[in-house]
Amino acid sequence: MNTSTGADRGAAARGIGFRRLYGTVISIAGTVILLYFVIPRMTTQLTGVEGSFTAVSCTPYDARDEDDKSVMCSGSFTAADGSFSLGRVSVDTTFDALPTAPVDTVASGPDATEIVSADPRAWQIPGATGLLCLGFAVWNVTSIARHVRDSRRPAAANPAPAPAPAEPTAA
Repeated sequence: MNTSTGADRGAAARGIGFRRLYGTVISIAGTVILLYFVIPRMTTQLTGVEGSFTAVSCTPYDARDEDDKSVMCSGSFTAADGSFSLGRVSVDTTFDALPTAPVDTVASGPDATEIVSADPRAWQIPGATGLLCLGFAVWNVTSIARHVRDSRRPAAANPAPAPAPAEPTAA
């Protein structure tokens, strides 16, 4: 039986705090966004076909840093085992400079329209960040649930006093 009053529940809700709720929402959003981008890259790198990418056209990457000269490229892909070639694909990465030689990449298969870098850091670093955000979200949600649960428990009406310690006797 829940004997808490509406005022008690309001105090419990206020005890959660805006910062904790805000942090939880941000960490869940960060997890979803990062894993949305990480899972396709990871799947392609683990199960895809290795090959080489040859750039045909590149455009400057619109970065916030004006000194950044990164480029995004599209071009052709040839599987390392020679099983297929893709005439027009884009690469899911940026290059520091215009690639003049073939670049190691991975394609998901003969019907791919986008290929990924062969460097596993392309998904490991964002993936680890996403898992860190997930851990923070789980910790926060667990803490909030525990706080709400504890605030809804009725307090004991008359708690029994602790027994007094026995006096040592001299014999």
